[in-house]
Amino acid sequence: MPFRKRLIWQIYFSYLIVIIGSFSIITWQAVKTIRQSFLNQLMNELKSKAYLSEMVLKPFIDPLNETELLNACREFGIRSGARITVVLPRGRVVADSLSDPGIMDNHSDRVEIAAAIRGEIGAAERPSPTMQEKMLYLAVPVRKNQETIAVIRAASPMTAADDALRQLIFKFTTLAFLTALGAAILSYFVSLRITRPVEDIAQWVRLLARGDLGIRLRTFYPNEMGALAVAVNDMAGQLKSRIDTILMQRNEMAAVLSSITEGIVAVDREEKIIRMNNAAAAILGCSVAATLGRSIQETVRSTPIHKLVKEALEKHKLVEMQITLPGEHDRHLNVRATMLKDQTGSERGVVLALTDITAIKRLERVRKDFVANVSHEIKTPITAIKGFVETLQEGGIDDPSQTAKFLSIIERQVTRLEAIIEDLLILSRLEQESDQGSLRLQKSSLKEVISSALQACEAMSMEKDITLKAAFQEELFLSMDASLFEQALVNLLDNAIKYSDRGKDIRIDAGRIENEAVISVIDEGCGIPREHLPRIFERFYRVDKARSRESGGTGLGLAIVKHIVQAHSGRISVESIPGKGSTFRIHLPVSE
Repeated sequence: MPFRKRLIWQIYFSYLIVIIGSFSIITWQAVKTIRQSFLNQLMNELKSKAYLSEMVLKPFIDPLNETELLNACREFGIRSGARITVVLPRGRVVADSLSDPGIMDNHSDRVEIAAAIRGEIGAAERPSPTMQEKMLYLAVPVRKNQETIAVIRAASPMTAADDALRQLIFKFTTLAFLTALGAAILSYFVSLRITRPVEDIAQWVRLLARGDLGIRLRTFYPNEMGALAVAVNDMAGQLKSRIDTILMQRNEMAAVLSSITEGIVAVDREEKIIRMNNAAAAILGCSVAATLGRSIQETVRSTPIHKLVKEALEKHKLVEMQITLPGEHDRHLNVRATMLKDQTGSERGVVLALTDITAIKRLERVRKDFVANVSHEIKTPITAIKGFVETLQEGGIDDPSQTAKFLSIIERQVTRLEAIIEDLLILSRLEQESDQGSLRLQKSSLKEVISSALQACEAMSMEKDITLKAAFQEELFLSMDASLFEQALVNLLDNAIKYSDRGKDIRIDAGRIENEAVISVIDEGCGIPREHLPRIFERFYRVDKARSRESGGTGLGLAIVKHIVQAHSGRISVESIPGKGSTFRIHLPVSE
């Protein structure tokens, strides 16, 4: 009896220490993670607004026009919902969206401003003497010729975020405390049930050690202890059951390997394949049954993989590399080779893990292209504006005809830049509303939305003597944001009109196929070459760059269409024959 009591308290206090320690660590880490997540989310929002405000305000900073800069700063602050401040390198505030810059202190001693003046992104969290509340600040430098000419700071109050964080932390800690308390109580009863049969089992082990194999345990113990007693008593008769268990485990392992999306290939020391899952066979273009027992050189036609296997066998350590499998569509793989060991630790061969990173590579390329394209698209009109302004400053303003011509060109470039920024804002809003699920969806007549889009494009089509038509198989009412979806159709019609010759027809067909509404925009324009089709919905991607710019396009129209369709849980596809025309099909779910 004393032994049992000592054991139960040893087990119970061990459980208790683990429970308290685990929940303390989890609670501390969770609170820390939640707060950091709140700050990171708010910081990312401020960074986006700061960089976007830089694009809007930079024309008024260089050259400095304080009146226009202040007006633009306040307008952008209203639109973005953040406090925007523009500070010169010496710390003087020249514009602020909420306060009069003339009465504001010199900001050169602000941590975030000082960092931005050095060319870095500065951030700080402190009470604002102007706003009388705790604020989060983020400042970015405005650069020209590798020098900081100004600092743009975006700020947002922390009051709402702190309140929400405190409520979340209180709920989490309360739940953690109650859970820990319940676990502590439960662990006591678990410890009590575990210790009861321990003495009987210890006595049975002593008898078994003396060779008394006929002794049997009592089997009335509950749960696992009872199962253990039955298993020990029937040990001699369970050989077949063990074999079945081993076979079942082998089948489970095979099922796991088959369901893994990564390709797995096991090779012995003679470089012969001893196991391969279906994912690896699909990646390497071979059959699992045909590869087992054959050398990897015969099965896998990839010299880099052969070298990787040899290197792993020679160096006896993990080897990793990225390779490309050539084909109609090249596949990029990340291949990891690790040593295969048996239960004694002896090396039996190598295990290859093949991860298809083709999609990741494509996303990297799209990201790089987008950064390059957006820089080029914004820099081009700014460069043109700067050039004509310099020409006027150098004496061109004395010639009225030249002045009018240059101002007209500057106006077109500003309009183009404004269109690019407006489309970028639309894309940003679409992504935000789609992520937050805040689209204003309501039952709307598809026919009415299409008719409105046709009316919006009627004037443009009449200028080119193009006929707009619509055909409806049935009246459909879809859950949608009617104005957004109308904009998607207008973008498609606008493209169709721009790239169609005079006198052609453009048609919209709408109907239902099973549980989907299908809207097709069909034109008889110049068409799109096949190699461009996979990328036409990327931002700033143009098939004919010169013609697209001449027609006033920003390169974002089809990207906006794609985001609108995806925000409605739909998809969009395109078919095109160069010289004959294109068909864009939108598929939207129909709710009964």
